Order: sequence, then structure tokens, then C-alpha cells
Amino acid sequence: MQVPSGLSLLGVNMLFVAFVLYIIALNLQGKVGAKETAVMCIMTGGINVLSAFYNGFILGDTGTMAGNLLFGCTYIFFAMDILMNSETFTGLGNYALCVVLACIPFIVVNLSVGDGILAFFWILWGQLWGAFWVANGLKKDISAFVAIDTYIVAIINFIGAIGYLFGWIS
Repeated sequence: MQVPSGLSLLGVNMLFVAFVLYIIALNLQGKVGAKETAVMCIMTGGINVLSAFYNGFILGDTGTMAGNLLFGCTYIFFAMDILMNSETFTGLGNYALCVVLACIPFIVVNLSVGDGILAFFWILWGQLWGAFWVANGLKKDISAFVAIDTYIVAIINFIGAIGYLFGWIS
């Protein structure tokens, strides 16, 4: 059995992030129920947290660990807001702003080591977290935009996931 690399685990994480983003976009349009969305968020959040611990504690890559935890905590936070019948989602929205700010060093570091593809993904993810901050943290009615943006990020994320999983992106 081969020990998985950080990049192959990135592909797994990105695959489930693509799936959960698709479900979230459907939820934003009223096409999927909240509790179903919460289930997918818990599964995706859990996968990202487990992957984070593997990357950090087994592979010694704390940078990747932190990035995985940004995703894992986002989806677990979202699931808990749904399951606890949160009335505002402003906590999640303001957490999203913190994540947007955390994306900046990931973008800079990936660009500085010549990984433009991963830097592109951090920009992509950061702008989506930014949209969720505007919608939930600032309470602006941009739900139609957020739904379309989420679909687009889900599709691009799916393509990237396949590339990382099968070694086409390295």
C-alpha cells in the first residue's frame, strides 16, 4: 500500500468540496433541503478535518493542515448553523471574512513557489468565501449571485480535483 501524498489528498478534498458546493448552490435556490445540505457539509467537513490531521501530524505539512482546516471548519460551521436553526448566519458570514484574509498568504506562498494553479484555486475559493461574507456577514441580498458563483466554483473545483487525483496536475 502506498502512503498518499498531500496532492492526492488535495484531490480527494477538492472532489468533496465540489460536491458540497453543488448541494449548497441547490440549497440556495430552494432545490435541496437544509438538513440534506447539513449532512453533506458534515461529511465534507469531516473529510477535510481528517485530511488536515494526516497532512499535519503524519506528513508534517502544517500549511496544508491549516488550509484543510479552513474548509473543514467552514462546512462544519455551516452544518451546525443549519441543524441549530440559526436565524442569522452572521457568525458564519464573519468567519468567512476571516477565511478570505487567511487566503491571502496561501495565494502569495503558492505564487512564490511557482504553483500558479493552486494560487488560482485559492483566489477562486477566497472570492466565494467573500461572497458568503457579503451575503451573511453584511446581510446583503446577493443570493442569486452567490448561487451561480457557487455552481461555477463547484465545476472548476471538480475539474481540479480530477487533475490532482490522477496526477495530471502536480
